[in-house]
Amino acid sequence: MRKNKLNILVATLTFIILFSTAAICTQIGVQSEAPTIKLEIYDGPDYLESDNMCYYKLEATVTGIPDPEVEFVAGDNVKPLGSSRVEVGVDTGGSYSLTATATNSAGTATFSITLVGGCDEIAKAETSEAVVENETTSEEEAIDNAKLVTVFAITNESGDQLITFYSDTDEATLEYINGAIGEDGQFYEIEYIKKQDGNDQDNGRVISDNFKNMEGYVYGALGKKLVPNNTYYLCNSEVINKENLFTTVSSGIEVLDEETKIQIEDIKKRSVQESWIIDKYSDGTQVLIVVFEPEGDNMLMSIVLKEDSDLKFIDYPATYDGYSAWRVDDGGKIDPELFSILFTTQTIEGLLIVMGWAGAEGENTFFLLEKAGTLSKLPLEIYRYWSAG
Repeated sequence: MRKNKLNILVATLTFIILFSTAAICTQIGVQSEAPTIKLEIYDGPDYLESDNMCYYKLEATVTGIPDPEVEFVAGDNVKPLGSSRVEVGVDTGGSYSLTATATNSAGTATFSITLVGGCDEIAKAETSEAVVENETTSEEEAIDNAKLVTVFAITNESGDQLITFYSDTDEATLEYINGAIGEDGQFYEIEYIKKQDGNDQDNGRVISDNFKNMEGYVYGALGKKLVPNNTYYLCNSEVINKENLFTTVSSGIEVLDEETKIQIEDIKKRSVQESWIIDKYSDGTQVLIVVFEPEGDNMLMSIVLKEDSDLKFIDYPATYDGYSAWRVDDGGKIDPELFSILFTTQTIEGLLIVMGWAGAEGENTFFLLEKAGTLSKLPLEIYRYWSAG
């Protein structure tokens, strides 16, 4: 009994020391390291006559700081044996290519191995070099969420000035703002001009026609003009600039492909009514809008982040009252043209999408964060009122 208590004490002390060391390292800032991954067969191939298949057991060996997460491409013949091991069955006479990825805040690495269904043959490894994603995934380029301010502005009718309509920071910080981002990652250089007081002609509408009457901080465009009456996110270029922004390759809204539509229906167990790709990026990431078939008056729309075959959802359920569902007087319909993405960027917490959703009375701008394998909506949401009443 005393020996058991001693073992428990030693184990507890070891855990505390390791935990404390990890915490100290985190605080002082350990340098990040891009991941590497390699797949190795540690058992097999073993022939199972009843299945007429060869079975391999493989293990992923990874390196990287922080510790990478390992993910195997799923298949009916792939059985997880833990976080870094799988068993794969291959039909006799056939072959199967198994792919695994290792991901951390510094990047992503991929390794593929082809397994043959001849149990007397040696599996052939077809290795692709570990490639770190080039779309702002390194820790050096990832943005610190804590340094982001929340400042939004609209442009005047000529597109050469902006005025803020929402800010969560002080005047001193606002005077150092020198960038405006909108239109799917377009970055504009701007300069602070003045603080403008509102007047008795201000009708409360956040539109270019009311620009001269609104209270807010005014900025001027340096170089190219901005789009008139548009919403923009304002920033300091030392915190976020055009190098941090994802590059869109979208040529407009597209109808979603059938394969992805079927995958979504399988996941949600509900038929898709309409679905679109509203944005695509150079690394293959897509942002989708999916509307499901109504169940009586119960409606469901989802915003979906698609990365390769991985889908992450944030759901917007609604009840149709004969006039409205998600927004005032929307007729229970979703128009993909009313969605806009101001920008997408990689932060140290995960992928951040700043998105607008317009309606009859105004526009909501919100923040979606991909973190720990999920897509979540951050508590902050900005509303721009423009209805004539």
